[in-house]
Amino acid sequence: MGEKIARVAYRFDTSPATYDFVSFLANVERARIEQGIDKFVLALVPGSRKWSDRDRVISDERLAWRTNELIPALATLLPSCISVIRGDFEKDQQTVSYLGAPYAFGAYLSGPEYMQSLLPFKYPYITLTVRQSWFQEGRDTQPLWNKLIPELGLPVVVVPDTEAEIEGIACGVDKGIKYVPAAFNTRLRFALYKKARLNLFMSNGPATLALYSDIFAECFGLYVPQYSTCNAAALTNCGLHDGRRVQNTRFHWGRDEDTILKTVRERLA
Repeated sequence: MGEKIARVAYRFDTSPATYDFVSFLANVERARIEQGIDKFVLALVPGSRKWSDRDRVISDERLAWRTNELIPALATLLPSCISVIRGDFEKDQQTVSYLGAPYAFGAYLSGPEYMQSLLPFKYPYITLTVRQSWFQEGRDTQPLWNKLIPELGLPVVVVPDTEAEIEGIACGVDKGIKYVPAAFNTRLRFALYKKARLNLFMSNGPATLALYSDIFAECFGLYVPQYSTCNAAALTNCGLHDGRRVQNTRFHWGRDEDTILKTVRERLA
């Protein structure tokens, strides 16, 4: 008997072109398993959501990178996704609702292992993923990392903010070893995370990868109350409780220096 293959749709006019898309993938995977489907083809339906302030100010160049590069590459980190195609605006209704969908935490993502062999780092290292916030300045923590990197105890590989790189804005983290290729190649980024001793995130989108994989990570600075997506109600609603552990990742609402250094040293001990 042949494999059961489903067509799954994701619409950019109703759902965001961000790393949060991985939560949609997790819900699709859960539904696939429950319904006994072997594989699925992802149909991405063109469009541009205009719901939030960030939706309305994002540049065409940023949106193009997200819809044409980021989202298809994220989909291929899920083994059951066998192809990504262009969807039909008239016929493809979104398969799983994005808004209000529960977070199905689980180690679903597993990128190709050969990507790790392409990395130039042969020694134990920590990764640091930078957020150069262009819209929510309160989530930008570059000066903090410059102070902390020399204290972390291992070489630190710095992944700069992709969209800042697109715009030609220099990364403000000048300590550590900057590795720009991982900012543009999602599979290489995931391989870098998989091979690392520990991955550090500060309130940024790529941290979503930790929710749905077995990478070792610590995520700091989730609580930024002036922004609706980072206030206490939003974080509690999606299960990101302060100190919660999911797979090999812990989530911290705060971002003070002592907590970060203590946490990193505990994980490396």
